[in-house]
Amino acid sequence: MIKPIPKYIERQIQKRDKLYYETPNGHTRYYAYLTTNDKELVKVTVAVKHYKNKWYCKQVAVHGVHSDKCFLKDIVLHFMGNYSVGWFAEGLQESPKWYESKHWGWQDDKYFNIPSDILNLEYISKFPE
Repeated sequence: MIKPIPKYIERQIQKRDKLYYETPNGHTRYYAYLTTNDKELVKVTVAVKHYKNKWYCKQVAVHGVHSDKCFLKDIVLHFMGNYSVGWFAEGLQESPKWYESKHWGWQDDKYFNIPSDILNLEYISKFPE
């Protein structure tokens, strides 16, 4: 039920990323956008990275506003509070990391509310509550 990143959102992410990072670097950055899933407002977190001067992005976390769980894919939270994203499916690493999977998993919402810019904050005005 998790939909791919809409093309217009992907363009917004790329534009914002270029604004913040004029020169490509290998660090992973995070951006978010709002959408609906089963009539619930959800925040989708996207990981972004440059590798060999090519730009990559992928969804890593989906949070329902009224849910205490979130869906995750190819991301792990380390003990000291930093996140790692696996990029094997995109061809950026030789072998998959232990936390990478072809399927979405879930975890408590409190652990994966990754600080990130929300690109379409005006989307929330569609919901009166």
